[in-house]
Amino acid sequence: MKQLLLRRPLLLTALYIPVYLLWFSWLQQRPVRHVWVATRLDDCIPFCSAFVIPYLLWFLFVAGTVLYFRRWPGECLRLCAFLYVGMTVCLAIYTLFPNGQLLRPAVMPDDSLCTRLVFLVYGLDPAVNSCPSIHVYNTLGVWNAIARAPALRDRPLVQGCAGALSVAIILSTLFLKQHSVVDVAAALLLAVGMERAVYGGLRLPRRAKAAQISG
Repeated sequence: MKQLLLRRPLLLTALYIPVYLLWFSWLQQRPVRHVWVATRLDDCIPFCSAFVIPYLLWFLFVAGTVLYFRRWPGECLRLCAFLYVGMTVCLAIYTLFPNGQLLRPAVMPDDSLCTRLVFLVYGLDPAVNSCPSIHVYNTLGVWNAIARAPALRDRPLVQGCAGALSVAIILSTLFLKQHSVVDVAAALLLAVGMERAVYGGLRLPRRAKAAQISG
């Protein structure tokens, strides 16, 4: 199976995404009581609709990186393992410990394009099942993969842009009141543990390693 995934690393994505979407949709719709997660620090963070731009760029950032990494099957498989195992852990947490937050503003400060986009995000993604934040977790996973990729280590512009976008995306979850500080911290802890599990324990075949270096 591993050899098949190394030859077709995006196969794992094709198999996992439908399962994830069905599971997540069920969680968003089920009628349960949620534990509301927030801290006093969240009250100190102002709402800023302009952060909807990096928030939405997350979709292109994650999907684009996975597609780009198909050039290096070994690294692509590691990235997918990091993303999908961690996302499954998040879904399991939501299933066993339903949670959410009540941080969203009752009244928007203006009627700008960014504000309308925020309304769209709020409508598509209710403020439940938020801790750990998958938005933050996947951002950290992609950023880590770009930083580790042998072919990208000597490209400071790519590394810098990826780092800046990652920070902006993580901040956007707080400034849009999509997630609390607790959600972000939980995602960070999960990412640290998964990084050690995936990148510290997964051994690639020698051929895959040679292909990465030559690529």
